[in-house]
Amino acid sequence: MNNNDEELISLLRRLHEKLHHVEDDKKDPSMINLPVQLSTDKAMALWKKAQDAGYVDANFQPLISRTQSAVFASEMAEKLKIRNKWKIFEGLWNRKNIRSDYYKALSQQQYYDFIDELKIIFS
Repeated sequence: MNNNDEELISLLRRLHEKLHHVEDDKKDPSMINLPVQLSTDKAMALWKKAQDAGYVDANFQPLISRTQSAVFASEMAEKLKIRNKWKIFEGLWNRKNIRSDYYKALSQQQYYDFIDELKIIFS
C-alpha cells in the first residue's frame, strides 16, 4: 500500500465517521429545536405519551396521516393552551396547510374515533 492509498483510506474513514455522526444527530431528540410552547414539562409529558402511542417519532415528527396529525396538533395545542397552533406545528413539522388538513379531518368519521383515542392518551 502506498501513501496515496493510505490517505484515501484515512479520508474515507473520516467521511464515514462524519456521516455517521450526522445521522446520529438526526435521531437525537435533544438536537431538535422545539418551540418554547412545545417544550414545557407538560408538553414533554404529552410528547412522551404520543411517542409511546406511536403517533410521533423521537424527533417529534408525526407517524400518522396528515389529517390525524392536524387533529393531534389541535388537541395538543388545546391541552397546552397554545393560541397560534397552526404556525407552531407547521414550523416544527415543516408542513403547510395544517389548518386545511384539520378541517378535512372534521368531515371524516375516523376523526371522532381518533379524538377519543387522543383524549385517553392525553389524560
